Amino acid sequence: MKSDMENKEWADEYMSLKQVNSKNPFTVPAGYFEVAGDRILSLVKLQKFKKEDADGFSVPQNYFDTLQQNILSRVNIEHTAPSDGTNFNIPANYFEELTDKIQSRINIEQAVNNSRADFEVPENYFDQLAGNIQSRINISEFAEDEGFTVPENYFNDLHQQVTARIAVDELIQTNTETFTVPANYFEQLNKNIVNKTIKHDDVLRKTIVRKLFASNTFKYATAACLALVLGAGYYLNKNNAQVITHDQSYLHQQLSEVPVDEIKNYLELHIDATDTHGMMDNNTQINTDALDQDLRDYVDIN
Repeated sequence: MKSDMENKEWADEYMSLKQVNSKNPFTVPAGYFEVAGDRILSLVKLQKFKKEDADGFSVPQNYFDTLQQNILSRVNIEHTAPSDGTNFNIPANYFEELTDKIQSRINIEQAVNNSRADFEVPENYFDQLAGNIQSRINISEFAEDEGFTVPENYFNDLHQQVTARIAVDELIQTNTETFTVPANYFEQLNKNIVNKTIKHDDVLRKTIVRKLFASNTFKYATAACLALVLGAGYYLNKNNAQVITHDQSYLHQQLSEVPVDEIKNYLELHIDATDTHGMMDNNTQINTDALDQDLRDYVDIN
């Protein structure tokens, strides 16, 4: 009986055995199927990570070389940091001065870790020491503080001045060939000056003088314009002139131009007393056209 009790008490010492049902030890734990999928996926991923290359877990470069220094710096931080944790507030202007402090610390570490060859005495150092000290003393005596003061707004305008100086230097370098002196310029300079001053009359000026209008061309153009104006005026007057119709003859005007002697001679030759009387008695109309033509023929002959 006592042995049975002891067998039951040792099972209470293990929590996993308490979860097992005493009646049916093959029952499934509570929530087993709900978390079975996540457990299976996690196991699959774990196996996949084990099979992959372990490059992500490689040791950083120079890890073991700086390991001792990193451990010592960590120990110093633990010693200097208080144990109660009350003074962990950020100091004033901590982040503003952080860069300068880090850079100064780096410079100190580099200076400390340099080889001892940097502290060797240069050659002939002690031989030249007295002269160097004396020259330094002389410079200090003659130097004046006022001559080395920085001008006003020097650093504000420094960038613009440097940029302008660089641009001027580049422009001078690119345009050096454009300002070259012609060949034999200085040898002929005196002679050219004398020719332009004393012998000014000897220099021939070959200039071309052009008139505004050529003489012949201007004359022809003027005559053509006058002829055009006159022709246009005559044409307009001719078109605007009123046409007068008349039925009378201009025999009297033409006879007035013929001399009287020629008329008398013509009448004496072609007309007699009977012809004139008969024409007047019969009231026959005189043919003025024939008479006009006869008079013209007579005038042309004589």
